[in-house]
Amino acid sequence: MKLALAELPCLPGQLEANRALHLTAIETAAEHGADLVCFPELSLTGYAPRLAENLSMSKYDPFLAPFHEACERLGIYAGVGVPWRGPELPWIMNFVFGPNAHLTIYGKEFLHNDEVPYFSPGAGGPILEIAGKRIALAICYEISVEAHAAHAFAQDIDLYLASVAKTDSGMNASTVRMGNLAQQHQTYTALVNSIGVSEDFESAGRSGAWNPAGEAMQLETAMDGQLKLMEF
Repeated sequence: MKLALAELPCLPGQLEANRALHLTAIETAAEHGADLVCFPELSLTGYAPRLAENLSMSKYDPFLAPFHEACERLGIYAGVGVPWRGPELPWIMNFVFGPNAHLTIYGKEFLHNDEVPYFSPGAGGPILEIAGKRIALAICYEISVEAHAAHAFAQDIDLYLASVAKTDSGMNASTVRMGNLAQQHQTYTALVNSIGVSEDFESAGRSGAWNPAGEAMQLETAMDGQLKLMEF
């Protein structure tokens, strides 16, 4: 399987610009033979908790139709970060679009304390099965929650895949954590981070992947380094 990590500038509140960049990344990932392209946390709206309620959308929102079209046309899956319009506060979601009208929804179960005023906990989601591989999803803070990792790795997965929005210091801890999880469970891990200004901080990029020995993998790049590709 070939995975693309889309390390993009996810601009707070700029949905049209973000969607256009997402669609370019999906096209480029498909051109490089990727089966799945994964985007950072809340990639479509930018990581902007105070804006999330007004920016939230349902899975039927017409704004999302181009993702269905692109994934159908290109035969690729794409995991996009979206705030979902929940019954009270929004949920932080990963919408995985794919061929044949595929849509898998993953909701962030474990929120950081800073997110609690703006979001409700989600309900997780199923294991993805793509190109013969089993993939467990995580969103940002969840990678530091032991219960989340334990549940994911107990499901006979081939990859633990996280979408994040993190500063440089946050990535220092996260890259160590993902390498340790890969070695501990002898399973591939990967994480994709945004770059540039979010609502209150600057995302540091440094997206990466680790092999079952816990070693950082050398990744192919495209889109001026904003697309990182791994095979496993």
